[in-house]
Amino acid sequence: IGVPYAADPIARYMPAHYRQQIGDVAWSQVEAFSGYCDDADEAEAVLNGVAYRMMDAASVPQRDEVWITLVESNIPNAFALPDNSIIVTDELIALAEHPDELTAVIAHEIAHIEQNHVMQGIVRQIGAGIFFDVVFGGAGAGQAIALASMNLSSLRYTRDDETEADTRGFAYLDAARINPGAIASLFDRLSNLMDEAEDGEFPTILSSHPANRERAAAARARARPDLAPSLYERQWAIVRLACGGGERPWEEAETPAGDASQPPTPPAAP
Repeated sequence: IGVPYAADPIARYMPAHYRQQIGDVAWSQVEAFSGYCDDADEAEAVLNGVAYRMMDAASVPQRDEVWITLVESNIPNAFALPDNSIIVTDELIALAEHPDELTAVIAHEIAHIEQNHVMQGIVRQIGAGIFFDVVFGGAGAGQAIALASMNLSSLRYTRDDETEADTRGFAYLDAARINPGAIASLFDRLSNLMDEAEDGEFPTILSSHPANRERAAAARARARPDLAPSLYERQWAIVRLACGGGERPWEEAETPAGDASQPPTPPAAP
């Protein structure tokens, strides 16, 4: 009964070897339902560049630990792992119509990492086994139970977690001078997909993000459409073409000299 209330302190002081083992289990589950994109190196560099730009601007302590990996999956989603990695699926990239939509999703997942929501959710899910092993120094039974019962696909954040991640993610975007309102359109699209889907048809993993229409309204209230896009057109084209997205048109654009994977320099503050 006490485990949900103790999830934060347990997750915060989780021994490193537990984090490593749980991280390994998480990656094995990712590999079971998705495939790595063998053409995504440049796109990953683009997204990691804009992620670091936000984390640096907002002084996120984990900014040197976060890494984004693109995978092929039939589910449009992004989610953080216990080792502070972020997975982005090709279907989410296809669903996004503007780079700021995808950037805002990444900001949301970084916030889950900074606030330690990922490990808290795992502690709530696996329950008493890991609780007793960590707190009372068990001989390994709790560890075995924890690893056997962890299920990444059924991991759920609380409504408070989601609200906190939205708010903190908006702060990252503001700090990096990126429009927080762009994600509203993505929330609207997700809501429409969920409304049109038959029972059980819509991927369960997406329904773990509740109240999309309310979240869209909150994003619109913070919109700053005067700001430059988070990615150059050529960078966005690189991301859209990743994971075999060759059917999407390549839009050649003038790009400042240098590596196309580098994020644009934010405009000077007024």
